[in-house]
Amino acid sequence: MSKLSLSLDVLLSRPISFSTLVPSGRALFQHDPMNQRSSWWSSAARALGGVPSCTPATLQGGVTPAILSTNISRALLYHLEKVHPGKSWDAALFSLLDSGADWTEYSLYWTFACFSGLHSKFHTPVSSPQLYTGPFGFGMWRNWKAKNAFRNTDSVFTVVQSIGGSDPHWLLKEVLPEL
Repeated sequence: MSKLSLSLDVLLSRPISFSTLVPSGRALFQHDPMNQRSSWWSSAARALGGVPSCTPATLQGGVTPAILSTNISRALLYHLEKVHPGKSWDAALFSLLDSGADWTEYSLYWTFACFSGLHSKFHTPVSSPQLYTGPFGFGMWRNWKAKNAFRNTDSVFTVVQSIGGSDPHWLLKEVLPEL
């Protein structure tokens, strides 16, 4: 079983089916090196008890939108409790945050999927169309056009990042005519 992870700045660009996102029973992933911070991965490795063979270059998957395997997620939670005896998985992770760790849910998931060997069992790389595209980078949203995004067959989702300074009121005005 897989779960689709979205955030408010993700738009579905075209009609999809389950098989669009999970072909042959394996969830698509899109490697996203532009979205990688080394501190995310070193903090994830620390949280998981150290996994030196999995580095940002060998890890797969980006951030939202993502299709995550329930099997990998459950195994990850079990592993966290095993490497942090006496603590629940959430208490262990919050303790690490309090000590300055900078993990994300995605860096934990993809690091664990890599070192556990479960990645290729539950995921397959996206080819065409891409899982997501978008106006990445601060201020790039100003040149983005919803009508083009919704007619684009190159990706399933479009991400108009709020962290890039996009104005939600402008985005609503841009998207409404296309719905």
